[in-house]
Amino acid sequence: MKNKTLKIILIYLLLKYLENKFIFPENENNYKWKILYFLYKLNFITDFPVIFITHLLLTFFYIKKLKKKLNKKIFLIFLILPIIFFLIKYFLKNIFSIPRPYHQYLLQNHYKIINLPHWIINYWKKNDNYSFPSGHTIFISYWFFLLKKKLIKTKLLNIIFNFLFFLIIISRILLYLHKSEDIIFSILINYFILKLLNIKII
Repeated sequence: MKNKTLKIILIYLLLKYLENKFIFPENENNYKWKILYFLYKLNFITDFPVIFITHLLLTFFYIKKLKKKLNKKIFLIFLILPIIFFLIKYFLKNIFSIPRPYHQYLLQNHYKIINLPHWIINYWKKNDNYSFPSGHTIFISYWFFLLKKKLIKTKLLNIIFNFLFFLIIISRILLYLHKSEDIIFSILINYFILKLLNIKII
């Protein structure tokens, strides 16, 4: 438990550092914008409606590669838990009604968007709801917890999956869509619910 707590703290500190230190470059041709554009494109796999396809593929992988049988547990993992997480996310967003960080960014810059690429403005409009918690993080950490323990034996796959997980949660900070607290709370939601249901995770 101490190890897991330490990992969560380290992730939080990294996200908090990025949140406090990172600012958009003024020049649209700056290499940072290319990195941000890549992260924006990567989020495609967890954006609506592609998230349903990602979920189906990961479920198929979970069943086939890990030699799981179709049973009540698979039904719980594939259908019931995602619905529960969606409802939790929906109600918490509307209860707390915390604006996304980009609102604060625009306010500080007097809503000057002239130096911002059009794709990020459009993405902000697409994500124009509340910040807390992070639906993208809930989804990706859900599958991270379910699969990571089983992927450790496959080094390359494990590295890729770890990298993908961290890129997506970091991107939510760098794209000004979430704060570090949103990310950490979303990870913890998954961890405790899966533990409560006695579903084996990391």
